[in-house]
Amino acid sequence: MKQYIKSYSIFFPNKIFWILHNFLFPVFILSLVFLQRLFISNNILILLITALLIIGLESFIDFYIFGGIAKRDSCRNEYLKTSARYAIIMQRAFIADAVRRFIVILVVMLVLYVILKVPSDIIIFMLSSVYFFVSVSLCILRFAEDLFIRVLVNSAVYIMYTIFFSVVFKYNLIGVADIVLFLLSLLLVIFHIKFLNLRMREEYYDEES
Repeated sequence: MKQYIKSYSIFFPNKIFWILHNFLFPVFILSLVFLQRLFISNNILILLITALLIIGLESFIDFYIFGGIAKRDSCRNEYLKTSARYAIIMQRAFIADAVRRFIVILVVMLVLYVILKVPSDIIIFMLSSVYFFVSVSLCILRFAEDLFIRVLVNSAVYIMYTIFFSVVFKYNLIGVADIVLFLLSLLLVIFHIKFLNLRMREEYYDEES
């Protein structure tokens, strides 16, 4: 586990950014939840707003860590491509990132469960749906280095999540959505990491040649 964290930490600009991302990020989200409670009495609306905040912030922060890394001609991490351990470091970093994201979202949702006192199946839905939509967003955004494109993609993801969220609650599809999203999230993350690993190996061999 230590090697995974160490590999992931390499991609942060500095230690302060690492602390902000891994510790203050969930604190910031939860602080906004408490703030919403002062003005919004509808728990479902609070859940939706919180979900959109997480999706947006995760996508924004990823821009400074892995933004554009899936592009074939990406210039990111040139300093690592000369290392024989390049592919291993990248693989560990991608896995650590996926696990960290799940843990952060899980912590936020557990606190929401305590604060809002909503049913557990709704919290499970929030966890699985937010994780899935963040994963979908990152699968696309890691091909983009242009900030404007990232804004457009995030806007589209916001709209899709809001529609999906509304449909699930309107037709009481929470139980079905929990199972489907969990499986889709798992498959998507595995596929995305395998794709990125393949791309990194291609870059390493290109660099060698």
